[in-house]
Amino acid sequence: MSQREKIIFGLGAVGLILVVALVGGVVYALLKASVTTLRWWAGLMTAALPVGLTVAYALGRQAARERIAGVHQGIEAVTAAAARTVDTARQAAAVRAEAARQMRRPGPAIQQVFLPGMPGTPGGPVILPVASQEEVEL
Repeated sequence: MSQREKIIFGLGAVGLILVVALVGGVVYALLKASVTTLRWWAGLMTAALPVGLTVAYALGRQAARERIAGVHQGIEAVTAAAARTVDTARQAAAVRAEAARQMRRPGPAIQQVFLPGMPGTPGGPVILPVASQEEVEL
């Protein structure tokens, strides 16, 4: 038996002893009490009944309001998380669309100049285009 099981078993035994003692005490008190004491007890419990019902109603209503507030808070949290997810998806779609647009754009025109008579290539070496649009002197 583990330590946790021993603790639970001990607490259960103590609880059972307390319940038996409470029931035994009530039975003993009812058997040994006078009629006048029992009448007072019945009168006090009857007077306390509406107060107990009112307190129980108020506590139940408060618990219901707290539960509804918790549900609203949970709904708001889920809605905010969904909005963040949609925003992230929208941003990712925008990035993909921009990347696709950039890939579809034609690059700058490449002009190749073949110099005749240069060894190594059919028409000579290739001169790459100049980025500043200047003329190339040959």
